[in-house]
Parts: sequence; C-alpha cells; structure tokens
Amino acid sequence: MLLKSRERNRIGTVPKTAARWHLSTESFSTEIAEIEGRITPTALAKYLGFPVERGRISCPYHSGDKRTMRCNDREKSFNCQTETCIAHRSEIDIVEFYCHVRNIYFSQAVAELKKLKIESDKSRPESRTSKGFATSAELLEFHKASQPDFEFKSEHVWYSTEDRAQKIVFRFARKDEGSSEADTELVLYGNYYRGKWYRTRLYTAKGPLPYNWHLNSRSSSLLVCRDELEADFAQGLGIPSVAVSSLGLWEGTHANLFHSLDIRVLVNPGQEGREYCEQVKRDLSPVAKSFRIVELPRLDRAQPVHTAESLRAFFAAIDDPWEKPLLSLSAFEAIPRFDPDEMLPESIRYHLMDLSDDLQCPIDMLAAPAIAGLSLLLGRKLTVQPKRLSPDFKVAAPLWCLLIADPGQKKTQILKSALAPLFEIEAGMEETNQDQAGHRAADMKAILAKERDLDARLAEAVRLGNQGLENHLRQSLADLESDKTRLAAKGPRQYVLRDATAEKMLEILVQNPNGVMQLADEVPGWWRSLNTSHIDMRKLFLEGWGGLKILVQRKSYTLRGDSILSVVGGAQPGWVESLLADIRKGGKDNDGLINRFSLLINHEPLLGVWEYVDRGANPTAKEWYETIFGAFHELKTEDVIKDWQAGQSNSIRFSAEAQEVFIAWITEKENAIREGKYSRLLASHVSKYTTLFASLALVFHIVLFFEGKTEDPDQVSIHAAQLARKWCDYLFHHAHRTFSDIKSHPLPARSIAHQILIGEVKDGTLVSALQSQKNLHLHDAKERRKALKYLAEKKLIRVVGVGDAERIRVNPHELKSCQVNVLR
Repeated sequence: MLLKSRERNRIGTVPKTAARWHLSTESFSTEIAEIEGRITPTALAKYLGFPVERGRISCPYHSGDKRTMRCNDREKSFNCQTETCIAHRSEIDIVEFYCHVRNIYFSQAVAELKKLKIESDKSRPESRTSKGFATSAELLEFHKASQPDFEFKSEHVWYSTEDRAQKIVFRFARKDEGSSEADTELVLYGNYYRGKWYRTRLYTAKGPLPYNWHLNSRSSSLLVCRDELEADFAQGLGIPSVAVSSLGLWEGTHANLFHSLDIRVLVNPGQEGREYCEQVKRDLSPVAKSFRIVELPRLDRAQPVHTAESLRAFFAAIDDPWEKPLLSLSAFEAIPRFDPDEMLPESIRYHLMDLSDDLQCPIDMLAAPAIAGLSLLLGRKLTVQPKRLSPDFKVAAPLWCLLIADPGQKKTQILKSALAPLFEIEAGMEETNQDQAGHRAADMKAILAKERDLDARLAEAVRLGNQGLENHLRQSLADLESDKTRLAAKGPRQYVLRDATAEKMLEILVQNPNGVMQLADEVPGWWRSLNTSHIDMRKLFLEGWGGLKILVQRKSYTLRGDSILSVVGGAQPGWVESLLADIRKGGKDNDGLINRFSLLINHEPLLGVWEYVDRGANPTAKEWYETIFGAFHELKTEDVIKDWQAGQSNSIRFSAEAQEVFIAWITEKENAIREGKYSRLLASHVSKYTTLFASLALVFHIVLFFEGKTEDPDQVSIHAAQLARKWCDYLFHHAHRTFSDIKSHPLPARSIAHQILIGEVKDGTLVSALQSQKNLHLHDAKERRKALKYLAEKKLIRVVGVGDAERIRVNPHELKSCQVNVLR
C-alpha cells in the first residue's frame, strides 16, 4: 500500500456556527433541498460576481487570479484544484460557499438564498439524490456512473453510537495517470438517515462517531490519524487508531470522547500541519490525560511516497517515543566514502584499487598523489580558460598534494607506489640526460674559450682605436652571452626535486619550463628548510604555485626562463595542528602556503581490521596505469589543439555543458564563503578551489581523451567537469576536518556508528553480534559497553533487553541515513 505525502486541506474560514452538526431544525433539510434544486453552483457564482469560464472560477479560499475552482452543477458543489488551497479536494455545497463569500452565519445564508430569485441556465429534473438510495451499494453505483473518469478504490464505514453504519467514504482515483496531481484523487460520501443513503449529509441527521471508534472505544490510548487510510494502516499494526475526518481536517465535535486518554496526533510537516496541530491541541489538551504531536518523516523528490515498510517502522517507534538525536550518525564519519567507480577514470582506477588492497590504505590516499603526478606531466603544455570571455584567466594543470596521517600509516610507501610510473619515466631519461650533459659541458667550454679570445681581441681593438672592429667584437660577445643563456636553459630534463639547494632548484626550473615537483616525504622538514637559504624560498614556492618567471645572474652566465612548481608529500596530524594553531594567532606561517595543498587528504584514524594481502597487481590494470602516465609525458600541445604552432595560445575552454557545471559549482562555493558559512582558515583554503576545479577538469579531460571518451579534445568535456566537481566536493570534507579543528569521536563509538550506516548493524541487532571480526575496536566488553553508552547519550541508539537478549534499537530519526533502511 502506498500513502501519498501531501498537505491536507482544511476548510477553516467557514464560521463555526455554520457547522452542520450545530443545526437540529428539521425544516433546514427541506429548505436546502429546495435551494439546491433551484440554484446551481454556476448560477450562484455568476450572481456573486465571479466570472465563469468553462465551469471554473477564481477560488475565494486562496489568493490568485487563476480559475482553479470547479462549479460542479451535477453534484451541486464547488471544489478547488490547487493542492495548497484549504478547499482542495473538498465538496463545498452551495450554502457553505455562500457563507464564506458573504461571511455570514449558516442560518442567515439559508434565509437569504431562499429569497434569491436565481434561476439556473438550464432547468434540471429533480435528482434521485434528494430522495435517497435504499442501499449504500446503489449510492456507490450512482457515484461510479457520475464519475466516468475515476475508478473506485476503497470504501470506509463510519459508525454511530448504536454501532450502525452512519457514513461511508468512497475513494476514487483518476483512470488517466497523465493528469495533474491535483486531479488524481476524489473523495465522495454516503450518509444514512431514516433508512436511506444520501450523498450529502442531511442537517437533521446526527454525525457519526470518529472512524474506528467502534473498535477502540475501550482503549486507554489512541492515535488520531488524518484520514481513514492511515487509521486502517496503523490499526493493522496493532496501534489503536481513529480518524475524525477524511480530508486531513480537524473536526472537534467529539473532543469529549478523548477525556482521560493518552492521545497522539499524527500530522504532516509543514505550515498546514502546524495549523492543524494548534486546532487539535486547543480541543484535546484540556481533556486528554496526555497529549503529543507525532510528525511524519519528511519526504523529498527522490522518495515521493511513504512505503508500508517505512510507516511500519515509524509507527513502531510511536509507543516508545524518541527524542531527536544530539548529532547524526553521519557526524561520526567526517569524511564520506570514496567511490572509485564514481571518482576515477577506468585507466587509473583498477590499479589504484589493487594498490589500496595491497597497502591496506584508503584509495584516495593513492589517487590524490597519482592525480598530482599526472598534472605535473601535463604541466604547462595545456592550460584551461575557466571563463570563456576572460582570456587572461588561465589555469595550468600542476597541483599540490598533502597526505596527513599518523606515523606508521605508510605515507612514503603510498607516495612511491602512486608515483612509480613517474619515477620510471625519470629513470628512462637519465641516460639521455648524461649524454646531453657531456655535450653541454663541451659546448660551454668552447663558448668560454671563444669568449676569452674575443675579450683579448676586443682589448687590442680598443687600444688601437679601431671602432669598426670594436663594434663587431662587442656584438660577437653579446651573441656568445645569449648562447650561454640558451645553453644553460638546455639542462637535463627532470620532473622531481628532492634535496636540491635553492640555487640548483632555480637552475632546474629554468631547464624544465613544463614544471617541476618538490617531493617531500616529510613536509615538516621541507617546510623548515624554506627559512635556511639566502634566497627567499617561501616567496619562490608561493609564486611558483601558479607559474613564475626566473631571472638569476650567475658569474659566467644568466639564468632566464618560465616554469611552475608543485609540492607533494606527507605530514603527521600533530605538526599540522600545531601549524594551524600558530596561523590562527597570526604567526609567521600565515602567508597562505599551506592553502596551496589543494589535494589534501586527512582521514580520521582508520576503522576495520588490517589484513595480510600478497597477491600482486593485475598486469593489465598496471599496464593501463603506466600507459596513461607515459601518454601524459609524451603529449604535445598540437595533439589536443589542431594546427597549433609555437607562440600561439595553448589554452582550451570548457564545453557549453561543462561550463554550466562550473558556473553552478562556483556560484554555490562563492556564496557560501560570502555568507560566512566557513571559518576564516577554511574560507581561505576553499577560495583557491576555483583553480583546483579547473586543473582537475583539465587532467581528467586528457585522461578521458586518451581513453577515447571525448569527441572534442580542445574543449573540456562535461564528464571531466563532473569528475572535477565530485573531487572538489569530496576534498572539501578533508579540508573542513583539517581547518575547522573537528575532534574525532571515540574509535569504538565510530565503529558502531559506521556499522549502522552501512547496514551491517540494523535496528534490533543483538549486542553480542558486535563482537564480529569486522569490529576491531569492539572485542573488549568494557570498551563495547562504553561505546554503546556514548551513542545512547547522543540519543542515537537504545539498548533494550537483558543478558544474551540485549538488542540495539536505532533512533528512527536516523534510519533514513542508513544504506539498508526501511525508509528506502
């Protein structure tokens, strides 16, 4: 069974004295029958000044000029098709409608309508309805015949004090599923009076008792539902349940019936639900023994209906009410699960999964340095222009990466494994570099020898006053100087810096204009070294992050060129915490250098059990991985940009679809910063995510290009942009944990919370089951008990039962966040 989640309508503007159960004069029935036989809803609407178009008028029960209220002349009623209207799905008869528009009492409305000389557009023969039906079955057949577009679904019988059927509610659904939601359901009625069934209630007849009252009149506690469907469902679960309306309205006629009972009232969230609560509370709280509002779980577009299973779990918790938890289960996992299928292209995914299994480390700790390695190989061969009409805003690929982990978490081994193809490429260049080094040294000696000879000849020309020869020799020396500068820039090709001095690093940068990576197994040591050179190394790295120009005058030659710097390494949490504490105080390290590490991975202490794995990598997956690194190394700009030539722009743009992804993401990010949602340190870090997004999109685009999954190589594809967004969103959680100083919860409590989230511990799981091998932190009974107490204090769980029968009950408010969950 499916129960639709909708805001129930409420006819709250009709004066109380117009309520039909307050009228007992038998003459009203005859008078109303005479009025309805003479005046149609259309004629009345026209008389009251409503423009009628195709049987519809503007609804007086809500604002707006659209004609949403139907004048049903056949049924002698009005009803509005706007779902949020309080008159939605109701049948409002002529007298009620007149009461509302004129804002008068019911008796006064009857008196005025009797005197009005309003004739219908067409004379209509007397409906059999006014004479009544002998049986409810005949009335049902009448309703079916009068509603050919609707299909009968169910009927619900209300009983009188004499346990006799007093009212029947017939529910219909539109046959055409393509109709608007407002027209999909229809509720019609049958009312018993003096041996006959009428489709409207006669005003001399008594109203029935609440729905299901005949089943629950002796119950000490009741759940008051919004209609018969929910009352029947809850009743079927063994919860004594009644309803006082069919349309989610509150009708307080029988409030005294609930005297000295424990009452729970079921409501929908939202504005109308709150108004409904106020009415119910006003009538029942003075008479009930206890009174509590029970709100249904909220739904979203992904879950448009409550399922039977979800309501069963919800109702099961009502008898033992839960308070809202002090924090969510997801709060125990500051970092969401990394899904390699969603986050990594195939060519690098499978080998990284093998490495993750072999090293027993999170796969993102391998993926981040791998992406940094690919970005280095791409270097400045290509740039991306995030804004289509801003050619000066260009972003190169190289990214900085920092792995934050406790000692013993194999940071060095992780970096070596992820970057192994990069190191192999460097090793392959070594022989060529050695050959070139010999030739370069010989060339430099030859240039220096020529320079000494020219110096001697220039001195002689000056002594003799030979101006022509002097000018010629000066030009020759200038040409030699240019040759030395060019020769100095043709040094060995290199990608990785390890222990180079500041002077040597500048030389390597000039000789490698595509970019160089500083590999720092221990970033704290590298960080300290920045202050030990006479060259301002901090300034060099700060500027080198986005690309820098180098001009260094040596004794015998000049170093001049462009390059880009990146840093990849690892650090311990304690060093990072101490550094950030100093930055918060405005210390000397508050210069933004730490924020350059955009690929920042900072996991909480790992859960689960370490397993010995020794099965080797899949050869095919490893070959793919190495091939991608090799392809990035050999890539030329003209491979991507057709007909490209040196000196032309090497920038590519986002495709139209990718541009939309980027615009949506950056708008959300920048507004979050301006709204003050982040701490100062976190905001400083996230503000650099614009270039992170562009660099990631460029790297992923080239990976997909080599995989043959991009049709237009000189435009970043939407797939690459989507991957970049997922990475930015994921890395934000690591940054938030790092820069916001989030404290970890106790490991045993985190372990249980994690098991609940992934569905391995369900609502009702035995406490003894927590001793399984997968719960490394729960073997000790004392620690296990402390963890359960910790979660219970956060109002996330309860432990019920005794001894071996102890079970874990999960707070229903949190069930929706679990992977295996009755609410899904």
